[in-house]
Amino acid sequence: MRKARLSLVAGLLALLACAEPAAPPEEVALEFWSAAVAGDAARAAQLADADEAALAQLLGRSAAEEPPAIGAPVVSEDTALVETMFLHEGVAAPLRFHTHLTRGDEGWRVQLRQTADELARAQSVPAQNE
Repeated sequence: MRKARLSLVAGLLALLACAEPAAPPEEVALEFWSAAVAGDAARAAQLADADEAALAQLLGRSAAEEPPAIGAPVVSEDTALVETMFLHEGVAAPLRFHTHLTRGDEGWRVQLRQTADELARAQSVPAQNE
């Protein structure tokens, strides 16, 4: 009986050691925006919450040709803000805003509504981005 328990514990530890750690929020944000810029709505949706209207809004607003620059995340418990900067050719100042993420059972996910709202504010007030 003791050998069976030890084998079970050893097996569980081996499974845990093989499990991939969740990607950090800055990697999820970069992968989300890379998919959005490429027009890959299916991949972007996999990395985000289930707000289809906000996803359509973000895909429509991300008219950049290149993925954004991503800054270090500010993590607080199960939420993260990741500085996001789109650089546009011919525009002196980058478009700066935060990608909002929350951590759940499946790892970090982009919060589409909060991110879309912040991107809209950043686009409507260019003076803040200079």
